[in-house]
Amino acid sequence: MTIRFEGVRLPLPHFDLELDFAATSARLALFGPSGAGKTSLLELLTGMRHAEQGRIVIGDRVLCDVAGGVFVAPSDRAIGYAPQDDCVFPHLMVEANVAYGVHDQGGRAKAATLIDAFGLGPMRRTRAGRLSGGEKRRVAIARALAASPRLIVLDEPFAGIDLPLKEKLIDFLREQQRETGVPMIVVTHERAEALALADEVIVLERGKVVGQGGVGELLR
Repeated sequence: MTIRFEGVRLPLPHFDLELDFAATSARLALFGPSGAGKTSLLELLTGMRHAEQGRIVIGDRVLCDVAGGVFVAPSDRAIGYAPQDDCVFPHLMVEANVAYGVHDQGGRAKAATLIDAFGLGPMRRTRAGRLSGGEKRRVAIARALAASPRLIVLDEPFAGIDLPLKEKLIDFLREQQRETGVPMIVVTHERAEALALADEVIVLERGKVVGQGGVGELLR
């Protein structure tokens, strides 16, 4: 699946996000310092923001074409998105959060498996609003995977998660991607995470792509 940003522009407070690239890897990292525009890129991809100009295309599906008046609603993009801000439903229990939007028996079984894989079993009946930041991150990632999306997008997925668990989750995500074949985009500013989870990397600085290629080639 190819992801294309064609002449995309989004004004930000300190610079303009200007994107023109095509990524073909099923395991892509967006790498760069904080404030480089990585999260804003994801928000354009997932439909959380509207570009001022340009086109965004996944495969043969146009998600956004400013000149053509095309904009696919976020709920219709089939993207499993775990944003950086610990997005959970605080009034719902952990198991309801992870299974949110899942209606078939197979999906519910997958949600239960993810709860255990992400170390959330002991708190499955706990309201999400009572969790720590790291626990909320795990809930958000598990929910993104449970929805069986066409694309998985994770923004700084391991923030607030201790190293031993982080290493287990990296192994799990890598294995899940291999088994399902669902493309995955991970935003990170840590080289080790990009090297572990991606084959291709796009490097952003102040809203512009300054590097793209094999992750080992650019980040080692």
